[in-house]
This record gives sequence, C-alpha cells and structure tokens, in this order.
Amino acid sequence: MCESIAESPAWQYLHASAIVWLLHDHYYHRLDANLAMREGGVTAKTVMPVADVAIYNDSRNEDDWEFYVSSLAQTEGWARDSLVRLERARRLYESRPDRFLVAQKAQDVLRAKREGKSAIFFGFEGCKALEGRIELLQVFHRLGVRHMQLTWDRPNQLVDASSGEWRLSGFGREALAGMNELGIVVDVSHAPWSFFAEVIEFSRQPVVVAHGAPSEAHPGWGDMERRHLDALKGCGGLLGLHFCRHYINGPFATFSDFLDTVDHLVERGYEDIIALGGDLFEDDAYFRRRHPAPADASHQEWRPFIDELSDISRLPNVTCGLVSRGYPQAVIRKLLGENALRVYRQALGG
Repeated sequence: MCESIAESPAWQYLHASAIVWLLHDHYYHRLDANLAMREGGVTAKTVMPVADVAIYNDSRNEDDWEFYVSSLAQTEGWARDSLVRLERARRLYESRPDRFLVAQKAQDVLRAKREGKSAIFFGFEGCKALEGRIELLQVFHRLGVRHMQLTWDRPNQLVDASSGEWRLSGFGREALAGMNELGIVVDVSHAPWSFFAEVIEFSRQPVVVAHGAPSEAHPGWGDMERRHLDALKGCGGLLGLHFCRHYINGPFATFSDFLDTVDHLVERGYEDIIALGGDLFEDDAYFRRRHPAPADASHQEWRPFIDELSDISRLPNVTCGLVSRGYPQAVIRKLLGENALRVYRQALGG
C-alpha cells in the first residue's frame, strides 16, 4: 500500500510531528509491549485495565478463556478487583517515567509530545466496577480514570432493560451526570441504539465510540449505522476505528479496506469524528476465540487484526496509507489524534 512512498521523508516527518492517539487499548501488562509505542510514534493512548469482563488472568499471567466465561455473571468484588488492576497498570507506567506520563488533562498530551514521552490515560470498558455506588465513580476519578465506556455487550447497573430495550437506569443517569461534572470521557461502544441515543441526549459533553466501524462502508460488517454517525457528529464526538478484520470487512479484511473505510467517512462529511480505535491486545488469543478464522485457515495461521495494524509499533502505516491516498496534512493530523485531543480537552479541561 505504501511501497511507492515508503522511503519518503515527508510522511515520516508528518507522523513524527503529529499527535498520534490510540483511543482504546489493552496493552497494559508487559513493559516491552508498551515501550513499542515509541517505535509507533504514539503520543497518547487510552488503556483499559478494567472491563465488565475479565479476559486476562492475573494469577496465570495470560489470557484465559475459561476465566473470561466465568467472569460474565460475576458482580461481587468487581470494584475491589478493579482497584488492583488499575494499580498494577499504574505501577507499570510509573516504572518508566522517562518514557511514560500518566495523564490527567488534555494538556498532558502536549507535554508528553514536547518531552518525547507517551501520555497514558486510564479507562474502563464497562462500569460494573461502580457496583451501583456513585461514591466509587468519585474514587476512580481520584485514582486517574478519565474515560468510561458505560457498558460492555450486556447490561450492568447503568442499564434498565426491563422494557426489553436498554435505557439509562436511575443510577445510570446519576453516573452520567457525575462523569460530565468530574471530567470523564463518556463512551457508548457496544451499546444498542436505544441506550446510545439516550446517553447522547442527556450528556452535556461530547460522547465517543472508542472502537467501532461504519456498517455502510462494507455492508454486512461494522456496527455504526448512519444514525450513529450523525449522532456522534451532532454532539461533537468521536468514532475510533477498530483494527479487527471482522469490524472492517470480515475475516479477509485488508489494510486497503481500512483505508476505504476512512474514505467512506471523509467523503460523507465525518472527518471531524474519526479517530484511531485499535482494541489491540498483547495476546490475541481472546479475539481468535470470539471471531472465527476463515474456513481455509487455522487459528494458528490466521490473525484477527489487520496485518499493518496488528501491533502498536505499526501505526506509522496509517500515516503512510493516508498520504498515499492523497489526504491533506491537516486532515491526516485530525484523524491521527487532533480530533481525540479536541474531545478530551472539552470533556477533561486543560
């Protein structure tokens, strides 16, 4: 895709000088995997050490499918376990202050850029850790959480599903108002439309989908319909593009398909909401279990993430690909990170 301009210093300078932000990431266990952020030119990322499901078994130090399945129905002790996971992630990044800056405000991203470091924001993928108590929202904010995806793919305490449709529960509205007041980015990834629309209606700040893809770019794939995109655009929010093949164009999706998805969005006037989502894992075993391999490939041969985007060190491919498609520098800078910076600045201040 980038062969014709691979050695050009112009796109390399563009990538090196841009704010490059990965909006949804699960690299928080291994130091070596995070140090690759420098090779990828990554200025900032939002890492998710806490979710409404446990994928990583801390006691075994690996992804564990059985551990994941058993965690689906678990509710007791979720706040306690989340505090432990958050502290472990913080210790990892604070062990290398020469490379990482644990961020609280949007201005920390600019500081990290100046100092040659990577800014790390902590986020939750689901709010089961709140256990229905608004005090825990305040505790987690004090501990540095600045991004909260309200749900995973099943209801939690923020959801009232008694009518058959997801709606904000009373606690959900209280938590949403609290996030707006405290300065926490509100994320509706994976939420059904009824819940998605209600959150955007009641939120006083922009709302984001940190990892997803438009369903019209490659029909049959993706999860964001035109109404989702219009709602995100209307509230000044974001759509972080997923790097998994199944979200973009099925199990055979290519990097060209990813760039076609960007084309689709820009041509329809959505350039101000596009961001880099990712959803990368240090070990993709979890995704290989959830997303089937093509019939003619084994799980050992096939990987769920697009090759050119399968590691945080490969993000320069995005800049190279966008330059090869003829995008102006100003648009590329928006997509790489300036759109994300704008939303975080509005939600968090600074």
